[in-house]
Amino acid sequence: MLDVIVADPPLLVADSPVLLEPPVVLNAEPDECRSGGAEGSDSLWGDMALKYGHRVTHYSFAGHKIRATRGDIVTLSDAQLALADTHCHAANVLLQRSYPPSSRYVRNLLRRSWYQVEGATSLYAISSFEGEQVAGGTAWAVAMFLIKHDLHACPAYLFDQTACHWFAWRGVWVSIYQPPRPCGVYAAIGRRKLNLNGRLAIKTAFEG
Repeated sequence: MLDVIVADPPLLVADSPVLLEPPVVLNAEPDECRSGGAEGSDSLWGDMALKYGHRVTHYSFAGHKIRATRGDIVTLSDAQLALADTHCHAANVLLQRSYPPSSRYVRNLLRRSWYQVEGATSLYAISSFEGEQVAGGTAWAVAMFLIKHDLHACPAYLFDQTACHWFAWRGVWVSIYQPPRPCGVYAAIGRRKLNLNGRLAIKTAFEG
């Protein structure tokens, strides 16, 4: 199990929002969106990725109430889901919540989060903040991605649909105008209940 000892990172907003340049792509590998197939953010990320010619992979499991109707569906086995427990426990230390949950279904939802971010080089999420933490179930995948980078600055981008603003992880959450366009292998996730701000953020993310 990973040992993660960290104080709650502050929500730091830059004095002047930062405009980020798109990452340099060094190979011709196809772009791929990795998500979870749920209604709301997952499905819309997938639809937009397909519109722009990206491959889409949704991670699921037996009994999962998947909503996505397009893209590839990868059904994780019980053994694969169990392998994610180490990463869920590490995320729980950072989030200071409770793992495992009493519901096996919810546990598998959290476990599948690891597979969304495991091979991703960047992360895009739609959520909001509760104090200084990312709200809801989206926080688990975000935490796993940040831990994968030892909580150092990394290409993690979060749209707060309540505040209607993008943030990037630079060791703390920093205000930005717009993230770089999704490219390469990226995780794209978020709230099931999208408001108009969240929907627009996903659609414009691909326009750069």
